[in-house]
Order: sequence, then C-alpha cells, then structure tokens
Amino acid sequence: MEEILLGDLTELDENNSILEQWIDADTGIGSKLQRLVAILSSTRVTGGDLDDDSYQAEVVGEEAVGGQNPTPDQSITEELLQAMGIDSVDGELLRAVEKLERRDRQRWELDPESSEDYPEHFND
Repeated sequence: MEEILLGDLTELDENNSILEQWIDADTGIGSKLQRLVAILSSTRVTGGDLDDDSYQAEVVGEEAVGGQNPTPDQSITEELLQAMGIDSVDGELLRAVEKLERRDRQRWELDPESSEDYPEHFND
C-alpha cells in the first residue's frame, strides 16, 4: 500500500509552521481519510440510494440493504442483490435464500489462498 502523507492530502508545504512537523510524517490519517472518502462516496452498501447515509450504512447498517431503515420504494433488484453479495442473471429465478447460504458457505476470506502472503507460506 502506498504511503499517504498529510501534506499530500492537504496540499500544505513546508512553510506552514503550525503543521510543519506533521507534513512529512506518516501519521496513518491519510489511509483513514481515503477509506472514509471511499465509504462516503459509495452507494454499494445502500443499494444505489444516493440519499442514504453511506457511512451509517457501512458502520451501523440501518440504511443498508436489509437494514431497519431501507428506502421503501427501491426497485433496483440488481443493485440490491449486488449490495448483498449475490450475483444474478436477467431472467433467472432469484432464489435469494439459496444464494445467500451458498455465499456464506464459500467465504473467500476464509480460504487460505486468499491471503496476501499465501505464496510465501505455500513454498515453505
């Protein structure tokens, strides 16, 4: 992952005496801000509803698909399925329960081959 510095995000230069010590320091705030911007600008979790609070949908889940406050008039089936991690093809029966169960049984992140350092451990 590329190192992100505070100066890169704020376009500050070394002449700013208040933040001078932080400009070239990797405080970790850059990656947190990038993640926050990605969450706030994404409609992935809310099923494409631009009016929903994406941050709350990601963190709390209330406005996410299947949450307690989903938008009642959403009829964008493909986007809603994608937000839940379900693939669909036009014209096929939905079978959401079957697909959710299959998705949950075949968790990619639980597969050892999905780890970044798998080749290192595999060769040992």
